[in-house]
Amino acid sequence: MKKFKINYDRPRPSSEEIASRKDFDGLLNQLGAAGQGPALQKPFWKTGWFAGALTVTAAAAVIVSATVFFNKGDVDPAGGTNTPQITNNGPTTREPELQNSVQAPKACIAPPLPGLDIPYSNYKVSSSKGANITYSTGSKIAIPAGAFVDEKGNTVKGEVDVKYRELHDPVDFFLSGIPMSYDSAGERYHFESAGMIDIAAFKDGKVVYLKPDKKVEVQLASSNPSTAFNLYQLDTTAHNWTYLGKDKVKTETVADPKAATEARLAAKNEEVKSVISQLEEKRDQEIAQVAKAMPVPDQPAQPKKADKKKNRFGVQELVAGQFPELEAYKGVNWEVIESPGEKFDKGLYDIDWEDISVTKGERKDAYVITLKKGIRIVKINVYPVFDGDNYAKAMEVYEKKFAEYNTALTNRKNEEERLRQEYEKQMADQRLAYQRYEEQLRREEAAMEKNKQVMRVFQISGFGVFNCDSPHRYPNGANIFAVFMGETNKQLFTKTNIFLVDKAMNGIFTYYANPTKEFRYNPSSQNVLWTVADGKLYTLMPEDFRKLSADNRQDVKLKAVEKEFKDAADMKAYFGIGI
Repeated sequence: MKKFKINYDRPRPSSEEIASRKDFDGLLNQLGAAGQGPALQKPFWKTGWFAGALTVTAAAAVIVSATVFFNKGDVDPAGGTNTPQITNNGPTTREPELQNSVQAPKACIAPPLPGLDIPYSNYKVSSSKGANITYSTGSKIAIPAGAFVDEKGNTVKGEVDVKYRELHDPVDFFLSGIPMSYDSAGERYHFESAGMIDIAAFKDGKVVYLKPDKKVEVQLASSNPSTAFNLYQLDTTAHNWTYLGKDKVKTETVADPKAATEARLAAKNEEVKSVISQLEEKRDQEIAQVAKAMPVPDQPAQPKKADKKKNRFGVQELVAGQFPELEAYKGVNWEVIESPGEKFDKGLYDIDWEDISVTKGERKDAYVITLKKGIRIVKINVYPVFDGDNYAKAMEVYEKKFAEYNTALTNRKNEEERLRQEYEKQMADQRLAYQRYEEQLRREEAAMEKNKQVMRVFQISGFGVFNCDSPHRYPNGANIFAVFMGETNKQLFTKTNIFLVDKAMNGIFTYYANPTKEFRYNPSSQNVLWTVADGKLYTLMPEDFRKLSADNRQDVKLKAVEKEFKDAADMKAYFGIGI
């Protein structure tokens, strides 16, 4: 028988925008009018002799700052019945490309506790039609048609991803990492907020901007009806806030608190469902990536020992180069699989076949030998088998290959299971957040017969962080030289700042050094202090403040918070803030 071997260029700002950046007199006068004391004295650079000499230089500086981050317009946003309605149809999740907001580099905005940053909601907005967005708090954002442009000023077409979040209390402000201090005329102030928004937009992962002649109208739901608040935008280049003027306050009466609660819950539920859907999609994508990164070889077939009573073909050369799973084995033979009632024709051995080939069979671990001579073709189902020493050697090879296969399979399954559990925890956290949100709304509903919804109304001509704020100086009442210590009586060297929350106001006082030579607080208020050292949260609770002495210098011992917060709501419940 024969043998076979078988960076970007932003649009130029308008003259109105440049002028708005220079209205410091208005701000200083408003500080006095708002109960913050007398109007502040003009700084020397606002006096006539200095301003006249440097008008050109100052205007140029404003242009540079505004060109990078602000895109002011002069025309009110277009509205109308053709604008589609969108109600919280996006996920509330922290997007990788929007960890701190687009306009805010980490040098300016730095969330202090990883994993607890305030999440964004995502909305798909038609660039050509615009949208009216309703947020879960009841806030409304009106985006006009044709509002988006790219970094070169070209009109953006198709759907745009709008990222939006709100911050309403000291825990929100702290976890977001957004600075709440404001420098003016050489003096530092600290903001009390009536509500803050952070909004940005993307097209295919790239930042987009507002067209110069477009504005977005915001109706921000707030719990504070006071008109003593101003509107500011965060300038992340100067690490300071830019005064934009005043917002308008309007009050809407909600006759049916239960219906309002149900509407807000429905909106929140859509957010949570969208988040979970995205988490499931990301989980499946990551598991698919694991399968590519951790390939598992085919499970090897266990060698079969030759049965001397059965017919077989001893053609070792048919293995070479065709079947990788058999390449490592030596002395392979092909044992005939005989069907019941069908006898093998041994006369096939006596024929000088012109061609012999082997292919994979339909049965598991089986193959097919094809014999050809002239027009005659015979197909025979066979198994690879071994005898004698060849079988023992084949088993050694098999056991090694099976161990490699089993290890690779186990490692991949473990990694896939780790991912599943990680995402399941995130989804469970989303469901828990919804549950807490519902409990909060039910408490609010039970406490009122008629709910008056306060809306703070303003327009923005660009994206970024906007805050309805009233500036305050450091509190009065007690003033000590404080050295903040850990529980081991060792001074804490904090990489972040020291934050004081006076529960009588909705804001944060920030201290920038440890020790703090003038740590001022109001002993008549309920105070909470916290800071982060080596990734751990330390705090001074209200009962601890009452134990502080009036000594000028003293060690202030902070307690490490052992509780691991699941989300912002968890931290608010712990400190009794915002709930």
